[in-house]
Amino acid sequence: MSATSAILRFASAGEALEMARAALGYLAAADAAQLSDEAQAACLRGLEQTDAIATAARASFLAAFTAGQGYSADADYSARAWLMHKTGITRAAAASHTAWANRAGTHPVVVAALAGGEVSESWGRAICQWTDRLPEQYRAESDELLVKAAGYDANLLLNVGDWNGDGKGDVMSRSTSGVLYLLRGRGDGTFTAPVVAGSGFGSV
Repeated sequence: MSATSAILRFASAGEALEMARAALGYLAAADAAQLSDEAQAACLRGLEQTDAIATAARASFLAAFTAGQGYSADADYSARAWLMHKTGITRAAAASHTAWANRAGTHPVVVAALAGGEVSESWGRAICQWTDRLPEQYRAESDELLVKAAGYDANLLLNVGDWNGDGKGDVMSRSTSGVLYLLRGRGDGTFTAPVVAGSGFGSV
């Protein structure tokens, strides 16, 4: 079941937050040692997916809060300062949150993939940092292709140079089952759709 296959209906954002906190509180209080290995593994996978969705939700709310200068009502000079003063997080965490808020506008494909639980927060961040180096006109397409590559249960993305000898830089993705996917570079900062390049690669 995907993260969005069953969407609950809530009367308000506050009600949704209460249920989310209750669910996470239940998991935090659970005796994990009494669960089977399979149940523990399912929880760990689900928590990573939940973290990705929470990142996308925070990015959306913080982007709107920043655009409306909601922080000024509390006499703060920026959203980052407000986060530090009002939510009790560190400067580094506030910087990370505001970076994702910015990506809601500059990398909507990646943020949408996070919201759908399709990629982890760490892979989403890596993709954004990678495509930020490209000219702006190529970022959206490259984001889409790299999200697709990461979505193949990837646990590794590599800049492999000119893999196929055509003079253009390529990218390779490895799934947790050891399948390698090649994204051929077009020479303009974009890539072709992933194709299987090999299998049985448990580690690279």
